[in-house]
Amino acid sequence: MSYLKNSVSLSLFLLVLQAGAQNKWPVSNHWKTDQFQNAFTASYGIDAAVEPRIRPEAQEVLRSVADKMKDQNRKGAVIKLQESIWLKNSPALQFSLANLLVEEARNEDAIGHYERAIDLFPTYRDAYRNLAFVLVRADRAAEALPLLSRSIELGANDGLTFGLLAWCHTEAGRHRSALQAYRQAQLIDPEQVQWKQGEAFALLALGQAGPAINTFNELMIENPETLAYVQARADAWMMLGDYDKAIVDLEFVRRSAPASVDSLMALGHLYLQIGLPKLAVDCFLDAAQNADEIEFLYDALDPLLAREYWNEAQQLIDVLQAASEFESPRLIRAQAFLSLEKGQTESAIQSLEKITQADPMDADALLMLAKAYRITKRPAEAALMLEQAALVPAVQLSALLQLGQVQVELGLYDEAITTLERANRLDPQPAIQEYIAAIRNLQF
Repeated sequence: MSYLKNSVSLSLFLLVLQAGAQNKWPVSNHWKTDQFQNAFTASYGIDAAVEPRIRPEAQEVLRSVADKMKDQNRKGAVIKLQESIWLKNSPALQFSLANLLVEEARNEDAIGHYERAIDLFPTYRDAYRNLAFVLVRADRAAEALPLLSRSIELGANDGLTFGLLAWCHTEAGRHRSALQAYRQAQLIDPEQVQWKQGEAFALLALGQAGPAINTFNELMIENPETLAYVQARADAWMMLGDYDKAIVDLEFVRRSAPASVDSLMALGHLYLQIGLPKLAVDCFLDAAQNADEIEFLYDALDPLLAREYWNEAQQLIDVLQAASEFESPRLIRAQAFLSLEKGQTESAIQSLEKITQADPMDADALLMLAKAYRITKRPAEAALMLEQAALVPAVQLSALLQLGQVQVELGLYDEAITTLERANRLDPQPAIQEYIAAIRNLQF
């Protein structure tokens, strides 16, 4: 059952990744800031290389649009631009219309006008940047990335552009590039907390737990009510193996607001790591109450069984049984394992035989069934199960060691020596070598 012990660290690792994924930089929030609005609706004619020259007829249209905007008549401003005979060939009017359409939440329409503005003026820096922003909001970061790079090539040097670039790298899993871009955004625009937040999560994704903790600490000084930072810092403590500090952070989150399923599961696994199964099960059961589906409880059940916390495992089995119309193979396996440990051997054998008949390569069920056969004095049948289990690489060593013992019980000393020598080649150990020597002595 070695896989059960290994599953604990794997579960924690997955939970860390999931927690990090849930706390992404909220791009949409930045849309409402004055800084972005100023950048988004930048004036024209400052740099002729990257901003189109506005012809007199287009200037007249824009003045009319500005008057309507002063009167809060955005729809009228949109209509004015759409009906203009100059719109088709004016990159500035295309750009202005796209901006207004974004404010109207008509992003798909806006995208077409940004693209038209770029077609008319291929070095239109702000059009590249604004189009990229709309694509990011539409979860199309991969398309936004080259546009942002082009905007930077054309001289964009504002925090928003580098922040968006960092976000796109994050979405693509290029966390080192994201980290560099977030730091550049902070240098240009240090007042925006999003950039430091992005840096912290990039560090976490890169496994740089210590620097990530320091950055989250800085964020918490500025924003002490933000529980996402405490949750993320707990992830960093877990990476460092400092489970006590991770527990403190996760308990703080749990007591401050309704905790997520992932947070409760992570906390439960941490309690298991320090040998507190009752507190662990409390977390697991709380998580089950907050979720529509409770299949994730199996990931908690396995380590409970591996650590021989029978009563706590039974609690989860009861919940899973009550929630399932049909018993899954995983639940049958868990029940069989628990029955075996409680001395209900025949019941366990019946269940395990069904499992292994349905899946002859279910290594864990094969090992459990072999154990049950040995308990009931059926070593030959146990040997058959162990030979089958030894074909599965994940449990091969354990299966071979047990098979060697069973072969000794059957008086098959030569076979036992051959089996144990195979095990010793997989993982040379003095204890195995001593056991082989002892078997050889029995032959004389």
